[in-house]
Amino acid sequence: MTEAPIPYPTQSGIVLFLGVPNAGKSSLLNAILGLKLAAVSHKPNMTRFCITGVHTEGTTQMILMDAPGMMQAPQSLMEKTIQAHLKQTLATVDVVVAVVDVNTAFHDRERQLYALLARETKPVLLVLNKIDTIKKTDLLPMLARYQQDTPFWKAIVPLSAQKRQSIDRLLSEIKPCLPTGPWLCGEDDLSTLPMSFLATEATREQIYKHLHDEVPYHLHVTAESWETKRDGSAIVRQIIWVDQDRYRRILLGHKGQMLKTIGEGARQTLVRVLGHPVHLFLTVMVDSEWTKQMLLTPGGTAP
Repeated sequence: MTEAPIPYPTQSGIVLFLGVPNAGKSSLLNAILGLKLAAVSHKPNMTRFCITGVHTEGTTQMILMDAPGMMQAPQSLMEKTIQAHLKQTLATVDVVVAVVDVNTAFHDRERQLYALLARETKPVLLVLNKIDTIKKTDLLPMLARYQQDTPFWKAIVPLSAQKRQSIDRLLSEIKPCLPTGPWLCGEDDLSTLPMSFLATEATREQIYKHLHDEVPYHLHVTAESWETKRDGSAIVRQIIWVDQDRYRRILLGHKGQMLKTIGEGARQTLVRVLGHPVHLFLTVMVDSEWTKQMLLTPGGTAP
């Protein structure tokens, strides 16, 4: 008589945060990890590539992917490439978490998301984000409408990523959906991405924070070099690419003051994440073909 196989003692799986621009996917990823891994901005489509974080707790490890926002009608080469990559990624994950802003829950662009996910065979959870921005009396009718109109959700979790409300409940709903098996990353890993790429995200976030709409999406940040000194500090060099000289002048500011402000904000973010001193040097370059180059090597080539 053969013995039943012993259940694997750990769980590990890939969880994709999917939603339209500005739903709060990056804020949710940061809230779960307890640090700023993904860049956050009020500007739509801040995330261009899947930012991957690792959350390990007990016997469970979740590989959390913050995907670019779904667009109804991508126009540029960059937008079309990003959306094609997003659909490819959707086919490879174990669990999908649809993140929806409660203030725009039933707009047409969200309905496109629901139609896509209704065909999924893998577990699909719904996060109703930003519940701190609506009245509590408005939430129950919203939940009832979802249960009636789109009853395919494995679970519906109202939460506030900004306030870190109900994050534990979301994790408890994701856990039973993950397959058993060995962990995909080390116990102390925070991301599957190189720190140099995450550092460029910190710089890009500061650019949009300080320049708002003055520099739309005509820029990209790449890692040039990363040197770790004996005392543990890091010397980080990055290049900010723009497609026109006028954007370079805006980024530099009067006597280079704007670039210094951007660099200092990004440096402080990196110090909080790394826990040691960081010396950050930024250079602004003009290249009208940077979009094509970015699609080939997102995040640069430094370690």
